[in-house]
Amino acid sequence: MTVPVHFSESKHERIFPEPTSASDVDAQLIHPSAVFIRYNALARTFMSNRPLGDASHASLADFQVGREDAGVVIEKEAGEREGHRMASMAWLGVHSGRPVFVVIEETEREEQDTLLGVRGIFNIMPADEEATIMGHALVVAQFRLCHKFCSKCGSPSSPSLTGAHVACGACKHSQFPPTYPCVIMLVTCKDRAAGTDHALLIERRSLVHTHIAGFIDVVETPISAAVREVKEESGVDISAISGRGVRVLHDLIQPWPFSSSLMIPYHLCCDEIYSAPPATDPCLTEVLGALWLSKSDMALCLKGEGEYHMPGANSVARRMMEMWVAGDL
Repeated sequence: MTVPVHFSESKHERIFPEPTSASDVDAQLIHPSAVFIRYNALARTFMSNRPLGDASHASLADFQVGREDAGVVIEKEAGEREGHRMASMAWLGVHSGRPVFVVIEETEREEQDTLLGVRGIFNIMPADEEATIMGHALVVAQFRLCHKFCSKCGSPSSPSLTGAHVACGACKHSQFPPTYPCVIMLVTCKDRAAGTDHALLIERRSLVHTHIAGFIDVVETPISAAVREVKEESGVDISAISGRGVRVLHDLIQPWPFSSSLMIPYHLCCDEIYSAPPATDPCLTEVLGALWLSKSDMALCLKGEGEYHMPGANSVARRMMEMWVAGDL
């Protein structure tokens, strides 16, 4: 059985029917065990309730606080109904019977310079339901911060009660959190003379060596995007590949909250290794170089003993590498 990738365990419940009125959301908000996760817009990360700089593991408990600690104020409104401030928070769903909210802070915090960044947080969280909840919170918080005004007429937008979308009070235009489809390719070739397998990797400007990936363009199929991206970033032409050489890794499809993407992984097998090294376009701003890396060398890099720096543990890119080295692909 394939171990789930990060952000793919979406078992936290979205109550059906979802809350549609203020009183419905109030019932979730005043729940005695409601959980609040704080996202600070200025620090662009989550507020933890313990230092995580040297931590090797993190869980939802490291970020959840009660209503009072999150600064959520419940006020009595007309009709003795409990009120709430949904403009600065969003309801995400229910986890283990507890309503979960993300609270969006836009004030400076004294400790924000010492907070662990979001990528660092997810690097020390296991690939389970709690990571999915945190990823969901990140996407919703970033969406709300970027869509305070209507993209159609420029008027202020109002968030929905559940945080799923925002709507313009003037022209009624609605905006929903987007998902951008991407392809990521494990391109492999066999050197039949030497009897060794190699994978095509690129070096990002972050100095990480990883698989080629990119967004699917409009009126473009996933495999067309894969061929184009490989050609653009490495100079390798795989347009002739077809049939058995193309495999979609369905079990590894991964929502990627940092860019609101859906990563669609491919394993593209070529007949033989290319004799010439890949040639990257010097005009490209994303790629420093490209190379064919042998399976044995990749195994060393994954252990931290090789020449190249590999992707983080929460990425589907690393999972693809690990499975290929282990012979599972």
